[in-house]
Amino acid sequence: MGTNDGNGTAVEPNAPAGAAGMEPQGSALPENNQSNGEGTQKSEGSTAPGWMAQLPNDLKVNTDLQKYATLADFVRSTQTVESDGNEGDGDHTSRKTEPVKYEKFKKSLGDDSDPFGLIGTSMREVLESSQVPQEVAEKVFDKLAESHSGTTRQMIEKGKDWCEAQLKTDKWWGADYEENRKAMARGFNALSKENPDLAKALDETGASINPAVADLVARIGRSIKEDGSIGSNQTSGSGRRNSAVPVHYPD
Repeated sequence: MGTNDGNGTAVEPNAPAGAAGMEPQGSALPENNQSNGEGTQKSEGSTAPGWMAQLPNDLKVNTDLQKYATLADFVRSTQTVESDGNEGDGDHTSRKTEPVKYEKFKKSLGDDSDPFGLIGTSMREVLESSQVPQEVAEKVFDKLAESHSGTTRQMIEKGKDWCEAQLKTDKWWGADYEENRKAMARGFNALSKENPDLAKALDETGASINPAVADLVARIGRSIKEDGSIGSNQTSGSGRRNSAVPVHYPD
């Protein structure tokens, strides 16, 4: 059973010598144990401060706690203070985190993968809110743009083989594959004369590996005779449209 120190504070019988009778806040501590409000430590070899008498037995012998002359000193050492790192007591002071704001950020994922910039804007907001430095964010954008370019190349290379296999099935050209392939070549050459970048545009959009697009170009090619002239989009002698000629080219 604990004994009373006369101030209403129970003192454990096995408290370190000299602890009983000392004020909880160190007002009656020896001179070398007085607190100056800055986490004053007790001198080496002195008895445990009086406030530790209120702790469980296993903490009473804790040498780290014995460094603090008063309970107030210990509490101050555990407080987290948001500052520039130059204020606060103890080793637990944290720095105030300033929000990251990118300046003159011109990186993008490219018009091919992000034509409206929506993906890039979302990525930038996430990187900023995650406190990612601008130089790191710029590297992320560069790497993603590079990866997308490589992925597109692989998709086109592998997709063209797949598209050709699809066109050889009965669903598309089947036994007429060779005839339609030649017609597609005529149609593509005719369209390329007006748009030299047609092949690049078809690749970038993935249209070049779409069997439906290949069939459409073949239909255009079938309207072009072997000599390169363009057939009419109407049947002779009638006002009806010729379904075999989907596009009417001007003379």
